[in-house]
Amino acid sequence: MKLILPTTYPVTCHTDHVGPGSIFVVIQGFKQDGVRYIPQALEKGATEIVVKEKAELPDLSSNVCVRKVSDTRKALAELSAQDADYPAKKLKIIGVTGTKGKTTTVYLIEHILKAAGHKTARLSTVNNAILDRENKAQLTTPQPDYLHQFFKRCVQEDVEYVVMEVAAQALSLHRVHGIVFDGVIFTNFSQEHGEFYDSMEDYFAAKCTIFEQVKPGSPVLVNTDDAWCKKINHDVSWFSLQGAHVFSCPALPGTFNAYNILAATQLCKKLGVSESDTQKALQTFPGIPGRLESYTMPNGAQFFIDYAHNPASYEA
Repeated sequence: MKLILPTTYPVTCHTDHVGPGSIFVVIQGFKQDGVRYIPQALEKGATEIVVKEKAELPDLSSNVCVRKVSDTRKALAELSAQDADYPAKKLKIIGVTGTKGKTTTVYLIEHILKAAGHKTARLSTVNNAILDRENKAQLTTPQPDYLHQFFKRCVQEDVEYVVMEVAAQALSLHRVHGIVFDGVIFTNFSQEHGEFYDSMEDYFAAKCTIFEQVKPGSPVLVNTDDAWCKKINHDVSWFSLQGAHVFSCPALPGTFNAYNILAATQLCKKLGVSESDTQKALQTFPGIPGRLESYTMPNGAQFFIDYAHNPASYEA
């Protein structure tokens, strides 16, 4: 079933989502400045413009409200949450970060929780879902305007858990600003996003900021077999394949998937899911579109469709 959300938002940073009465938050992008879209936002019905202090604005009519803030990205998150009545506070949100394995781990956690009787939602690179309704994802971690409308619908649908991928850029650009996580997994760390971060150290530090947004006492799992992850000095629990018993999941072969399975099952255990329920859920896990999808040809040959966009992923 298809997930259908409103196409216009009460607070937004993109003119595609502006409607009558919307607040338009002007973002200084990496390619374009949102200031140039203010006239279009006003034509579509925006009644308030939020801009960064000292921004140069076009001529505006006197009945347009202009609010100036120090950080428009944080303002977008704060205003989106406020208008939606802070729905994230009414949900249990699980965040999965790391260079590789986020999508698979998110799908696993959501499937296990759902099989254990919880109402769930998912935000991932592949698609987003509330209960059994899905729609295609545009970003690994959505912009706050979409995110809080998604959370609002989750509350309306009595969802208990939202399991989401949290990209480093989403943390750096404040897309998840103000969200407190009820559980976090850090899968691994390797080279990526060289176009955005000046160094591996900067990229790693960005990912580690997720630990500052964890609810006290909530489970935080980190891959101790990863050299970079060993540098993490926050209060965390470690997971390792060394001597570990990993439950079988027929849809997910490979050592790299063993890490995803181990992380997901250990987190779900800390959330109160029994081992028997977890084992049953893994046997019914259907796999993930584009993630090691297995097909058998008429002649018996087997092949896989997978997603690997850097050397480390391809080697794994």
